[in-house]
Amino acid sequence: MKDLRYPPNSKKVLQFILLLAILLFNFSSGGTVAVHAAVPSNDNFPGTTITVNPYKNLVDTTAATEEPNDPLVPVQCNGRFLAKGRKTVWYTYTPGVNQPLTVDTLGSSYDTYIAIWTGTALNNLTYVACNDDIDVNLQSKLTFTAQAGIAYHIEVAGYGGTVGNEQPNPGGNLVFNLGLVRADTTGVFRPSNGLLYLKNANTSGFADVAINYGLGGDYPVVGDWDGNGTATIGVYRNGQFLLRNSNTLGFADLVFAFGTPGDQPIAGDWNGDGIDTIGIYRPSTGQFLLRNSNTSGVPAVSFFLGNVGDVGIAGDWNGDGIDTTGVFRPSNGVIFLKNANSSGFADVALNYGLAGDRPVTGDWNGDGIDTIGVYRNAQFLLRNSNTNGFANLVFALGNPGDMPIAGDWDGLP
Repeated sequence: MKDLRYPPNSKKVLQFILLLAILLFNFSSGGTVAVHAAVPSNDNFPGTTITVNPYKNLVDTTAATEEPNDPLVPVQCNGRFLAKGRKTVWYTYTPGVNQPLTVDTLGSSYDTYIAIWTGTALNNLTYVACNDDIDVNLQSKLTFTAQAGIAYHIEVAGYGGTVGNEQPNPGGNLVFNLGLVRADTTGVFRPSNGLLYLKNANTSGFADVAINYGLGGDYPVVGDWDGNGTATIGVYRNGQFLLRNSNTLGFADLVFAFGTPGDQPIAGDWNGDGIDTIGIYRPSTGQFLLRNSNTSGVPAVSFFLGNVGDVGIAGDWNGDGIDTTGVFRPSNGVIFLKNANSSGFADVALNYGLAGDRPVTGDWNGDGIDTIGVYRNAQFLLRNSNTNGFANLVFALGNPGDMPIAGDWDGLP
């Protein structure tokens, strides 16, 4: 009888054939080979030490973990007591000088929150600040003033629900940004001929940029139209916006219709995505109509605020990274500011200016909060808080009859 047992090496041959068949199936029949994300290098406290400013980091947090002593935010964050975060990663930054900082997760693919701490270990951290949601995509952004020589530990976590209502979070692609908050400076638009004069300091003197953009009778509007950190020029003409992405001579980069002749243009970052978009204030009805893109279309938000004849204004009045509206009453210099883009009572009401003044708003001291100012007979009077009181900055610029504008023209702190 013949020996029917397998030859000595036949088992290894069969294993090789089986492995080869699996590989051929995976690559020829649509099968996939599972590849697991690596645990981020900043998974555990204190995480990545940041040595440059500005700083940007892209990381996959799907394999990030939580540590047993991860801190619990001790106060309400955006109106909620947060449960401990999921898929936490950490960054540490120690400034050499006192400086206002902004940190955000804009562009990330999952629901995040940011918490700022000081201390030397997870079990002895001191809470500084937090932000849960800054926009409809559930990313986070906050500003705070960092003190020289203090190590700030920045926790970026996946939202894990609220205390008593915990929930999982799968993590995802994190986009983390840290940078300086930049101050705004002023300029003027000459409606008689469309000339623009921009200054990179809130002082009297010659303009740093002088260009002709627009026609006589245009209404100026400025903003960071492309999200590059620099405010640039634009005009509103008979219900049409003409926006430019650089403070130079040339044709408009964006041209589109929104509103009707007689409306007043405004601009702001209404959803916290880092890009300013347009809106209009209709003085005949006291209505704001805001868009979340620089295109024609229906308003993303529409609401009434103020009285007929008021002047619409916009800014980030509370430092949360989202611009909201307000009105200036030219008959008596009263200002009403709202911290939400909605109708209702003002969150701040104050008297600043005189009848006939023109309002102007901006972050004059780089603290992340926009505050008020007026332009009167070719003179700016700017205040560093949204309160009653005297101007903190007073200087002359332009001619009587010019219109005030403000922005970060050079993109520098």
